[in-house]
Amino acid sequence: MRMDSPSLVELHAFVAVARAGSVLAAAESLNVTQGAVTRALQRLESHLGQVLFERNRRGTVLNSAGKAYLEAIGPALDVLEESSRRTRRRQDAERLRISVIPTLASHWLIRRLPDFHRQHPGIQLEFVQYKKESPLDEVDATIRSTDGSSPPDVVSDYIVGREIVPVCRPGFIPLAITKPEEIANFPLLFNTAQPDVWPWWFKSVCESVPALDLRIGLDQASQMMEAASSGLGIAVVQRCLLDDYLETGKLEIPWIAEVMNTRGYHLVYSSAKRHMISLRLFREWLLTKAASSAAACIGVSSPGWVQ
Repeated sequence: MRMDSPSLVELHAFVAVARAGSVLAAAESLNVTQGAVTRALQRLESHLGQVLFERNRRGTVLNSAGKAYLEAIGPALDVLEESSRRTRRRQDAERLRISVIPTLASHWLIRRLPDFHRQHPGIQLEFVQYKKESPLDEVDATIRSTDGSSPPDVVSDYIVGREIVPVCRPGFIPLAITKPEEIANFPLLFNTAQPDVWPWWFKSVCESVPALDLRIGLDQASQMMEAASSGLGIAVVQRCLLDDYLETGKLEIPWIAEVMNTRGYHLVYSSAKRHMISLRLFREWLLTKAASSAAACIGVSSPGWVQ
């Protein structure tokens, strides 16, 4: 079937100029150049075989043919635009593309996601491969480890992960050990990306930082937990990651103290996307779950050696 209708580019240019009264104003509203608008109008008039505007020093004004054409196609174009906006809003409400640092995804987030889907069954979560500095134009949001600082056009909401605790295989530390500074004599596992975490922890629980035997460096918290559960040494990791290990008895926390690191897991997204329905609902759910997780860990918050 032969198509007699002009292109949407030409129709948008025509309606914009007709309603604005000038090519310049129309170009600004469409975010294109004046030349692009002028060429679109020329193509449209050529396609229809008649002039639609009177061009004079006062601007670009519709003639009788142009007025009749605007009356015919203007409402139809408005319906098309509104339908597209509604469809896009539904897409925003139904899908969320996120990337999540693997350690948090495996040891904290995934076990909680069934609750999110029970509350919001219409939202599809699409997990994109995590990159340390995932570009925000590739995802709707990312969860990464950061100190919370961000550019003005980026939002960074703290979730969990600032509280750090030492962990080891049950029985790894003899019962005769009663002071936190004494574990400095044991092999200490450390995160190669944050080698200062052990000194930070000791400074928080002891009067002075003892000499440390930093034995094995690993670049992921999940590796550190596995190494500690295998008896390679003592690790200091984020408390939020330990539920599975503590419940199964693979690890224990020998010294309970509220020590807060400067970094934590943050939900990071462009401020331009803060009004996405799916992102807003996921953020609200995430913050609620994080608060519940923190409250569950408060049970033993004062310093003490667990025997």
